Amino acid sequence: MKKVMDQGRLSKSDLNRSAILAQLGIAGAASRTDLARLLNLSPALITQLTRDLVSDGLIRETRTLSSSGGRPATLLGLSSEAGTTIGIKVVADHLTFVAMATDGAILMSSTVDFNSSASSILEDLAEKTASFISDSKSSVILGIGVAVPGAVRDSNTGSVDSVTLGWQGIPLGATLARTLSLPVVVENNVNAVAVAEQLYGTGRNFQNFLVVTIGTGIGLSIVIEGDLYRGSRGAAGELGHIEIDPEGPICNCGKKGCLEAVIGQTSLEAAGNDKGLISGEENVGNLANIGRAGNAAAQEIFQTAARHLGTAVSNLVNIFDPEAILVLGEGVSQWDLWSSEFLTTLRSKSLPGALGIPVVVEHWNDASWAQGAASLVLSASRSTNSDIGVQASKIRRRFVAAGVSK
Repeated sequence: MKKVMDQGRLSKSDLNRSAILAQLGIAGAASRTDLARLLNLSPALITQLTRDLVSDGLIRETRTLSSSGGRPATLLGLSSEAGTTIGIKVVADHLTFVAMATDGAILMSSTVDFNSSASSILEDLAEKTASFISDSKSSVILGIGVAVPGAVRDSNTGSVDSVTLGWQGIPLGATLARTLSLPVVVENNVNAVAVAEQLYGTGRNFQNFLVVTIGTGIGLSIVIEGDLYRGSRGAAGELGHIEIDPEGPICNCGKKGCLEAVIGQTSLEAAGNDKGLISGEENVGNLANIGRAGNAAAQEIFQTAARHLGTAVSNLVNIFDPEAILVLGEGVSQWDLWSSEFLTTLRSKSLPGALGIPVVVEHWNDASWAQGAASLVLSASRSTNSDIGVQASKIRRRFVAAGVSK
């Protein structure tokens, strides 16, 4: 069945269709009754819209739930053809790409070299992204999400300031969108992970939570009443740059004694080198193995870092009163050496009412950052936030266009 759509404007019916697709993609299968309630639409309209979406092949009936009374509820879910989102994790020396289905499943991933200080960074990123999209063979791309280690001033243009990458006012989103003719949403990398947690992970269970990442850097994302708190310049959550030791090492931001400079991966490796525990060719993983083998000096390096992190996070707990703390990042592979000291410090320095706050530590790999970036596209598709209004409208339009050729 062929449809004709006004490319400049979405009808109310189109918006409702895209809202149904986004809801199913984000939260999974749901009954028609649930969709009517969640989207504030009448049951009759939901019945009509979902009938059309089933006919178009965009959604399908997945299973039937038994009921204690009345008619059993049939659940609806997305068809595999409902579209793909592309996620990109940007770091100084490489890019990680994922192609993600709307149910969160990773369809394809790839890591390629990248030089964030090259004069041709925007051209290089666009070229590598186009190549990955071509390799993914995705029939419908809903949009591109980009996760960067820095502040994103304007999510519509994706203007990035990043000390880590050496970027100031780089128009990342606008350039990619213009070059690739696709909607692009750019966000801080830890915020992107928090979005993925809200859509697919532990964060679905909480309205107020903190995401703390450990590894090369120390990151933070703050979710309040289900909304990501970005601050006035998109720079909220710079936990790694609070001062922890006035006489500590110089941070890459130029200040002395930042938390990241004291307990980040580079600092842990330097401490291991200073104590003669690892050589210059070895890394934090080697240091961790020495600690696990019983070396007290190696264990103390991680325990000291854990105390600093526990102190910092206890202050956040006392300020924000979260329901949960989620700990992620490449550094969680050594969490067995952090855990005891971190929890002891956190509990001892948090106010009594916060002592029962759960700390959830999640397994991690490099593609997790890129999955968070891809999740930005689905999150934006439902957003009414004016900061991403232009991109959100384009993504919703592509949701609807996914059924044009059906």
